[in-house]
Amino acid sequence: GKAAGAYGAAIAMMGWQQPQLSAVAPAYPALQQALDQLQALDKPSRALLVEALARCVSFDHRLTAEEDAWLRLLCLSLDCPLPLLALAA
Repeated sequence: GKAAGAYGAAIAMMGWQQPQLSAVAPAYPALQQALDQLQALDKPSRALLVEALARCVSFDHRLTAEEDAWLRLLCLSLDCPLPLLALAA
């Protein structure tokens, strides 16, 4: 579906291998560990990650309030500016 396509495009943009996803939400310690690892990336890598995330959430040319909130939170957490999104009306 569209979500899988968006996710795959973002993973490919980062040059990462697609991880095995779980249907179970991760516990807080796992989320904190992942965020710590992302914050440890160098500035260009964090900027590329934010660009990939923006491409992922705008894949369907719409931005939900939830997607916007998560993108803003991650940009703040990664000390990266919020990218401008070109979305179709």
